Amino acid sequence: KGVAYGETSLTPLTLEPELIKGRPNRNYKKTMINAVRVTGLRRSQTNEAINFRMDNLIKNSDYFSLEKPSKSRSGAKPKNPELYTKRELIVESETSIAEGKVAAPFTIIIPLTNPIPVK
Repeated sequence: KGVAYGETSLTPLTLEPELIKGRPNRNYKKTMINAVRVTGLRRSQTNEAINFRMDNLIKNSDYFSLEKPSKSRSGAKPKNPELYTKRELIVESETSIAEGKVAAPFTIIIPLTNPIPVK
């Protein structure tokens, strides 16, 4: 079972050793960073500004993508990849600014096109 984007971002990173007593560790799995989490505050009354900035960031980038990871074992890219929706990527966002507050918090998860290995 895979882990959802951003789900483990706050858990302490524990790495299995690649070798145990000079032998390959069968439980070893290379740890990868597969998304970037952006947290901030917005002053606008709606999420429109967040959606606009996220669309521009992904559309104009070689590093971010809306494509979900391929489930095929071959690793081949599917012809019609499944895409994330904005609801899946905006994980925290108050719909309006609370009375007496200057801004509302938001958190978005932006998937990376190519995961980065943790060294």
